[in-house]
Amino acid sequence: MRNTSVRSVVAAPVSCSLIRSAAASPAKDPNVRAVEAVLAAFERAVAARDGTALVALLVRPEVQFSRTTDENGTIFSDTGAEFAGELLASTAKLEQHFTDVAITARDGLAVVDAHYRFLVDGSLTNHGREVMILVNTSAGWRIASATWTGAHPPPTH
Repeated sequence: MRNTSVRSVVAAPVSCSLIRSAAASPAKDPNVRAVEAVLAAFERAVAARDGTALVALLVRPEVQFSRTTDENGTIFSDTGAEFAGELLASTAKLEQHFTDVAITARDGLAVVDAHYRFLVDGSLTNHGREVMILVNTSAGWRIASATWTGAHPPPTH
């Protein structure tokens, strides 16, 4: 009985400090949260190989998707609709994960700068930096362009 009450007394201050620190942290900008939701929906569309869902995240299907290689800076481009078509045509398990995401959203324009990893059938095929520009439309935040590096070979760590 005594041990139970000691644990309760010890745990109470810890719980209160966690609540206090959570309450003291500033609320996240709703525009940043909305852009994060677009990134999450992008990851889900890739994983589901759902080209229709991916195109719905774009300002228009002709949005420019560009990739540059680290080796020589050559730029390869297609449209969001073409990328979506590649998803639909794939029979592989696809995954794209964003990490170290930095979002600046102001005046109806958002810039996303993130690291990404792209996996095919569970194996890392490329990784690098991805920068997206999003605009806040009447339908919500939509991707206006995407450019990424295509680092090969993947890191060993």
